[in-house]
Amino acid sequence: MEVELARLRGEREVAAASLRSAGLDPASARGLVDSGGKSRVRAPIDGTIVATDAVAGQLRTPDGGHLVEIARSGGQRVEAQLAVPFPAQAALEFVPLSGPAHAAHLIGEDPHRGPDGSRRIWLEVDGELPTADPGRIRARVGDDVVAVPASSIARDGAGEFVWRRDGDRRVRAAVTILSRAGAEALVRGLQVGDHVVARNAGGTP
Repeated sequence: MEVELARLRGEREVAAASLRSAGLDPASARGLVDSGGKSRVRAPIDGTIVATDAVAGQLRTPDGGHLVEIARSGGQRVEAQLAVPFPAQAALEFVPLSGPAHAAHLIGEDPHRGPDGSRRIWLEVDGELPTADPGRIRARVGDDVVAVPASSIARDGAGEFVWRRDGDRRVRAAVTILSRAGAEALVRGLQVGDHVVARNAGGTP
């Protein structure tokens, strides 16, 4: 009897390890068994499936790419590559190569990042757009938010700051960093038209 119990405990531990490697806990595994091996997948938006990338019986891992593409009902969708998160409370616009800007609303994003660190996002755009017209996404966060060279930002015990030129003087200006993207950063605390002073390798202007 003790030998049999030891064997069963060993099988239970092996099964538990297999579940953990598959990202399942015992309760989730029981639900999967009770449902006959079927798992419900919910889309992040309401819409119509326009393309699929899976077949019945196929095994897919979480990083195996998308299963389906869904077009949101009642709106036009734009797909874009996002390198850094949008600043908090930003108002989004889609700016096509031809025509005026249109208000846009973020409706979903790919949970997986590409080799360059960017991720795909999807937005619903107000108004009519020319078919397949490319463009860019613009984030508006207020008149007090400006882009500055990331290298111009320094930090001390009081927080981040830049050196702003005021005539022949250089004035310390405290800033709040909203986001960074490559060589630029979006900051609050300056005004459009302010001139910031670049820093040298030692951190001084």
